This record gives sequence, structure tokens and C-alpha cells, in this order.
Amino acid sequence: MALFGFGKKKLPEDPDSLFSLAVEYIEKENDYKKALPCFEKAGQKGNAAGAYNAGILYMQGNGTSVDIPKAIKWFEKAYQLGKTEAVGSLAIIYHDPKYGVQDYKKVLHWCTVAAESGDVISMKTVARFHGDGIGATKSREKRFYWLEKAANAGDAEAQRWVAECCLHADGCSADIEKACGWAAKAVKNGDSEAGLLLDKLEYKRDAEANYRAGMKDFNREQYAYALPQLLQAAMGDHLEAKICLAEMFLDGKGVEKNLQRAYDLLCEAAIAGNPKACCKVANFYIYGTGLKADGEKAIMWLKKGSEFGSVNANYLIACLYKEGKLVPQNLNEARKWAKKAADGGHRRSAELYKEMMTMS
Repeated sequence: MALFGFGKKKLPEDPDSLFSLAVEYIEKENDYKKALPCFEKAGQKGNAAGAYNAGILYMQGNGTSVDIPKAIKWFEKAYQLGKTEAVGSLAIIYHDPKYGVQDYKKVLHWCTVAAESGDVISMKTVARFHGDGIGATKSREKRFYWLEKAANAGDAEAQRWVAECCLHADGCSADIEKACGWAAKAVKNGDSEAGLLLDKLEYKRDAEANYRAGMKDFNREQYAYALPQLLQAAMGDHLEAKICLAEMFLDGKGVEKNLQRAYDLLCEAAIAGNPKACCKVANFYIYGTGLKADGEKAIMWLKKGSEFGSVNANYLIACLYKEGKLVPQNLNEARKWAKKAADGGHRRSAELYKEMMTMS
């Protein structure tokens, strides 16, 4: 066998033979130092596994000192040569601060590369990064996009998450039927938490059906028929049904007037996050409907409505501070809330804000 002057075995030229020799050094001699140049030379000659293993040795410091820039170079080379596992190693390097190059944008980039290649775990990671705004601008729509891809790939956990998105309109339009369908798939595929979700969704689906039937009769002013269906929907926590029932009790439509019942129904819907209900509860305190007028409580409920996205709540707060009847007049606060409402597209607020700017 040909020898170098220093007594070293001459390295073969064939990349596959180089890779095999490196493996032999590790398995038979536990000699990572000898294996490393074989992996490197194999990688240089186009052997993807050689490039990948060179990256691993530099990343872990086997047969050499830890050298993260070289590890990154070899992992990128391995990926270019078709070694998809290199993507995960790159994501780990950029994610874990112990490697000293933490960069969430690069983590997201490499996870996206893996996700686009069909890796389901990476799809869920990319969804989380977009949903939480890690390494990218926060986007619930992109979160949903990647969760749905994972769900379509058969991942039971992703199927449950997609069902929840469809329930809450989180990154997609609300669709109770789709939510039920995805939850059912998650149950079938063994997700331990999907059963309770499916029961909840089916309950809400029935509530939605009762609400729609009840509203048809309500809009026809057939209140006696609408009442039992809307009551059934409200029992299923349908917030719009509670608001409609509140109107019926407030105005005596098909039922005896009951201001307390109307108020309670609206409070339930408001506390559950319905901005329209928040404004309606505030109106009880603005107009003193069945209770003492109270500007501070009105503003408290309107601010809740604002938190839930109501531009009308912002407008009403501006009006209260401008008028100074139920709360002390505060033109600065009035301007602030009028501008917030105007920026949200509320037409009357734009006019109010212009008027406020002329007042001192």
C-alpha cells in the first residue's frame, strides 16, 4: 500500500470511499480526528453525508475544537448537496444561544425550508414563529396557513389547533362546520384533547343553528317563535343570541319587559368579549335605563368595548369627555378618543375630531 513520507495512509480520491474510510476510523478506532479530513474531502467532492458529518464534528467539537462558522459552512454545503437533515442542524445552531450566533430570522428561514420540503414538525414551528412574531412580523394568517398545511399532512395536534382557529376566527374566517370537521379528524388521529373540543364545537354548532332559525322569526317580527330558539342558542353561549334576547326584554318584543334580564344578558356577552354588547351595557349607564346614570361606569364598559375592537366605543368615550355632563369635561381625552375612532374609520368621529381641534 502506498504511504506518505510521514507514514500516513494515502486518502482515496473517490468521495464514497472517503466517507467509508471516515466511518471506519470512527467505528473501529473511535478516532474522530482522522475521520474529519475524510468527511471534509468527501464533502468537497460532492458527498452530502460527508459534508453533513463534517458539520456535526465541528458543531460538537469531536476530533477538533468547536468551530460554529465551519459547522454552518458544512451544513449549508450538505443541504446544497441534498442532505435535508442539515436544515435541522442549522436551525438548532441559530436557535440555541450556546452556539453564540442566535438569530431567529435565520431559524425561521431554515425551518421554512424544511417545512416547504414537507417536514411537519417544521411546519408547526414556522406557524408558532409567525403567530408569536418571532423572527418575523406577527401574522395570525401565516400561522394558520402553516398549521393547516401540517393538519393536511395528517398531524393530529395541528388538526386540533386548526379547529380552534376556525372556531375563534384566528387567522381565518369563523367556520363552525370546518372546526367540527378538523376536530373530528384530530380525534380519529388520536389527539387526547380533541374529544372535549369536538363536544364543545358540536354544542356551539347547534347553538348557531338555533340562532339562525330564531333570527329568521325575529326579523319577521314573529317574536313568540323566535324566543325559544334564541333562548336555546343563548344557553349554548351564543353571544349574538344574548344580545338579541336583551333587545327583546328591553323593548318587550314577544316577552314582558325586563330591564334587569336585558342588562344581565348584555353583561354576559360583554364579559365574553363582544364589543357591541359592551357599548349596549354602557348605554344603560349613559341614559340611566333601569338604574342610576353613571359616567365612570359607562366609560369603563366603553373602554372594554374599545379593547375588543369597537370604534363606536371610542367615539362614545370622546363624546362623554367633550360634553362633560356625566364625567368631568376633558378636551384632551376627547381629542385622543375621537382621533382613535377616526383612525379606525368612524365617520362621525372624523368630524368630531376636526371640531375638537378648534376647541381650547
